[in-house]
Amino acid sequence: MKGFCKFGVIFTIAMAVLAFGMSSPANAAFKLRITDVDLFASSGGTLGQVTITGAGGVVTTAGPITVGQFTVSADGFSKPLIGNTDTLAHMHLHALGITNLGTTTDTLRFELTDTGFVLTPYGPGAGMTSMIGGTATPVPQSQLTLATQTVDLNNNEFTSTSPPGAITLTNAPPPLTGAFSDTKIGNFAYAGQAFSITERDELVLPVSGAISSFDADSQVVTPAPGGLILAASGALTLLGGYRLRRKKMVA
Repeated sequence: MKGFCKFGVIFTIAMAVLAFGMSSPANAAFKLRITDVDLFASSGGTLGQVTITGAGGVVTTAGPITVGQFTVSADGFSKPLIGNTDTLAHMHLHALGITNLGTTTDTLRFELTDTGFVLTPYGPGAGMTSMIGGTATPVPQSQLTLATQTVDLNNNEFTSTSPPGAITLTNAPPPLTGAFSDTKIGNFAYAGQAFSITERDELVLPVSGAISSFDADSQVVTPAPGGLILAASGALTLLGGYRLRRKKMVA
């Protein structure tokens, strides 16, 4: 886990330097929203939520921040980084050191969203892959209750349901028995229009409960079925050293 965290820091710095050194304009639509679900609901939507706008394909909390009764560090990566091409749309969330410092069990939600993805429509459809993995302690009180990836062909940010033009993959929340992971694959008709991707993950943590880290990864490729084969067999390779993998928890 120490090696993983060290690499994550190096990777984050490298990506940030690369992003802000590029000539591409900042993508103001790339955002990370973190919500203490219980506090946000009980306050009528006035407390317990932080939204951060990224630039150059990077969005970051820039170290630990407090959201409601949680502390968390998180980084997101999107276009023009991490292998995005004319036939691949790729977005990745990396969260570290999530800890419930409150006095009650609570839910923390992560939402990573980016708009304006456009792929070359060589085929009749596109393939989509949603992956999540990480480690948790203590168990079984900690729970991953929601992990979804939504592709919205209407190009809206933070799409949370499946209205006309939106397609959602839901990762079956695995038991948090230390290390956990799940992958879902699907496809949809694609005609070359701009679309958005939204990742949404919810974690229920007991008092003094923590998740050491988790990664959520979204990829959309065209054409299908060749894209599906890429997504299923080679997607993690694209992540390099920070790909989803089972990680040993440090007490």
